Amino acid sequence: MCYIFTMRIRCNRIFNETEGTFTSGEIIVHGERFGVQAHTGDEVYDFRGCYAVPGFIDIHSHGAFGEAFFEASPQRLAQMGEFLASTGVTAFCPGAVTGTEAALEKGAASFAASPAFRRTREYANFLGAEIIGIYQEGPFLSPQKPGAADLATFIKPQAAFFNRLRGLAAKYGVSIPFVVIAPELEGAFDFIREVSGGAVCTMAHTTADYNTALAAIECGAAQITHLYNAMPPLLHREPGIIGAAFDAKSVKAELIADSVHVHPAMVRAAFSLFGDSRVILISDSLFTGVSDGVYTTSTLEVTVASDRSVQSARIKSGALACSCKTLGECVINAVTQIGIPFFSAVKCATVNPAVQAGVFHERGSIAAGKLADLVLLDDDFTIRAVLVRGKWRPGFLPPAAK
Repeated sequence: MCYIFTMRIRCNRIFNETEGTFTSGEIIVHGERFGVQAHTGDEVYDFRGCYAVPGFIDIHSHGAFGEAFFEASPQRLAQMGEFLASTGVTAFCPGAVTGTEAALEKGAASFAASPAFRRTREYANFLGAEIIGIYQEGPFLSPQKPGAADLATFIKPQAAFFNRLRGLAAKYGVSIPFVVIAPELEGAFDFIREVSGGAVCTMAHTTADYNTALAAIECGAAQITHLYNAMPPLLHREPGIIGAAFDAKSVKAELIADSVHVHPAMVRAAFSLFGDSRVILISDSLFTGVSDGVYTTSTLEVTVASDRSVQSARIKSGALACSCKTLGECVINAVTQIGIPFFSAVKCATVNPAVQAGVFHERGSIAAGKLADLVLLDDDFTIRAVLVRGKWRPGFLPPAAK
């Protein structure tokens, strides 16, 4: 009989989503998953005084180091995944900002060849964030709200076209669980009706008013992409897409808590409006891990600059071009700089995205049978250690039990 390595992690502030609080106890790790049965001779680690939370799940990120996931080699994707894991992110969805079939297939092929997606025996020791599917942000967007996306790639919503994209990705075993759409576009309602059974239709890069957005939700739209950004504002006589999402209690709202894309007061307002059961914290990142300077992507020149130590990335028009923080950094920023309760911030970066991405059976909480992805943080929310599939990431020295 083959013995599987087990360990126990003692902690008195363990994230417990069912009780809505942090509880005291031992976390048992059995191989690469959380377990229930301790063994004599288990390695025991003492993290009493720390917080233990599930690995963060970023369903909407475009890259790192100024390099897009869709343009990265399999080896570079692995490096990006390792960087993300160092900030507590253990799973993510690479964001596609182009709608071309060639680019989609090229990206999916690279993902499939990377240890960040496929943990074979050859890559058993890879300890980085894992790709869980593609976030398709385009090409069904409004030319009036392009953000930093390439207008030349925009087309009207076509379910047949999106299904071809899904088919191309599926050839490599990659799914597309999210697709962004501007609901006011011709054909959007039919698209949502046909597609929403197999992917989350999420609304953004839009000029939709309240009634149009509500009609899209009735057709099956279930999410709003980067709340407040690339959409009409919430006004008292024109509540727009934000008001529609608020009224439709099933709709989830993505939120970038980097203190750049959304003012801290409006982050707090979003939590008051939607509650921590409906907010999904995301990074929308691309320029994480870079210093200030000018960077060139495949289509854009982007300036990264700091204002009072807060970095932003902008194209020549002044529009924001993704964020400069990983989701792990956004979670800590939401707590320490914006004032969001830590439990709520963690829930919105673990449970909620896992449920929406359809992976809650495997990720998003510290429950027996789920993958043992774990982040341990001090009182000041400094990361002490990260566990990826039951293995400690290098660079951290977990303390022995006393």
